Amino acid sequence: MDKILNVQNLRTYFHTRAGIIKAVDDISFCIHDGEILGIVGESGSGKTVACHSLMGLIPQPSAKIESGSAIFDQTDLLKCTEKQLRRIRGKRISMIFQDPMTSLNPYMRIGTQLTEALKQHTDLRGKAATDQVITTLEEVGITEPEKRIRDYPHQFSGGMQQRVMIAMALITGPELLIADEPTTALDATLQKQILELIKKLQQTRKLSIIFISHDLNVIANITDRVLIMQKGKIVESGDTAEIFQKSKHRYTKKLLDAIPTGAKQHPISTKENQQTLLELSNISTYFPVYSEGMLLRKKSFLKAVDNISLSVKSGETLGIVGESGSGKSTLARSIMQLLRPRTGTVLFNGMELQALSEKSLRSARRDFQMIFQNPYASLNPRMTVFKILAEPLLKYKTANNNPVSEEVSQLLDKVGLEHYQSRKYPHELSGGQRQRVAIARAIAVRPKLIIADEPVSALDVTIQAQILELLLKLSQEYKLAMIFISHDLSVVRYMSDQVAVMHQGKIVETGETEKIFAHPQHSYTQSLLSAAHTPIWQTNTA
Repeated sequence: MDKILNVQNLRTYFHTRAGIIKAVDDISFCIHDGEILGIVGESGSGKTVACHSLMGLIPQPSAKIESGSAIFDQTDLLKCTEKQLRRIRGKRISMIFQDPMTSLNPYMRIGTQLTEALKQHTDLRGKAATDQVITTLEEVGITEPEKRIRDYPHQFSGGMQQRVMIAMALITGPELLIADEPTTALDATLQKQILELIKKLQQTRKLSIIFISHDLNVIANITDRVLIMQKGKIVESGDTAEIFQKSKHRYTKKLLDAIPTGAKQHPISTKENQQTLLELSNISTYFPVYSEGMLLRKKSFLKAVDNISLSVKSGETLGIVGESGSGKSTLARSIMQLLRPRTGTVLFNGMELQALSEKSLRSARRDFQMIFQNPYASLNPRMTVFKILAEPLLKYKTANNNPVSEEVSQLLDKVGLEHYQSRKYPHELSGGQRQRVAIARAIAVRPKLIIADEPVSALDVTIQAQILELLLKLSQEYKLAMIFISHDLSVVRYMSDQVAVMHQGKIVETGETEKIFAHPQHSYTQSLLSAAHTPIWQTNTA
């Protein structure tokens, strides 16, 4: 096969006040016609920076390509002017970015955004351009595309937004597609759909694809060859099956070993007299939906949480799984009273939370805390780590006669952060470090219950393993009850004593974790388990 891209001795360094960071340090690789090349590694390994270097997307002036070549159709991408790159970028080489909501313009209709790419790179205009947009949206699985082109990004689900991003990348007929973590935050069924779509489009369009991911299961199931990156270098490369079945480098083995498998390591001892800490009875939370009628706006309701009853005992971890839009996060926010349920009762430690005043509720929240999915959004960017952790200690006066600084230091020790990091702001921390701060804030007031909403969905496997171990350790040390929400079935299995499966706002199945995984009764649970990736390797035989 012919090489469509040949990269040799690429070095991209960041020049910072703290010194030079070798983000990409002398890497060489190639990709052939019709091939899917996977690049895998932890956050900060350089996989995204390497591809951004090829596209001329590295941040200026701090980042600089020090040396190397990237030959694409006899053209060295690294020596192109910005004008020359614009003719290639988006036309012959396209990119699917990780988060579609930050890549799609929220003020522009979908049809307008896709037409913009056509106007930039082709001669299509007017009806011909609109027809091409509709055809491409239909190709990526958007139903009724002739209507949806008038919608805005927020009117699409996460999976549909990613399909729109794929359509935008493909609409100009590129030869090379760079997919940067395109399925990271998607649930198992949506992830499977997107991967099948990418594979199908690659075959029908004879595309070459560079697929960047920290999810080893995804890489194993979609790629032909794989590069393993660590600290800016390629430490191992080869055919996917060979790399995963006979890995040689200790870093590759470390990544494989970090994948959560099997049941929870330290299940709780279920006792008949164990206290029920949280009890939900017939909880329903609705959202108003307005549609335009001939004369008046019509109001209806979306049943995000529909008549749910659950209980959680002291020291128990309840896993909640389901697709995006199933109501998992809405249920969590309803328990926290961040959203007030329309019907039903939430009893926490004997208190009916809906009956509490706002002041009483704020006081009661000391005993039930939440870890949100995105710590970058939930941590105040204007506050240092010290202030973020000191705030709940001062509010609830839980310092126990110790200086607040000492309490903060103890919290940092608990979650595995260095004391000097208390002076940093959230943006100065890595994703895993930010999540550790969010966990430290949640346990600062020694709650009885923690609700963890997708706390590891965007983390690479080694950081994910560390965070999961940390949560297990803290739940045992503090005898915490936990509601663990995730779309990753292997993570839920590893963390949970009990599992509840949600679908369209309802609980369709509950039970002990291993019984649910071994013998799912509901057809939806069976479909979730079948959608989860089965790795192409069984054991690491190296």
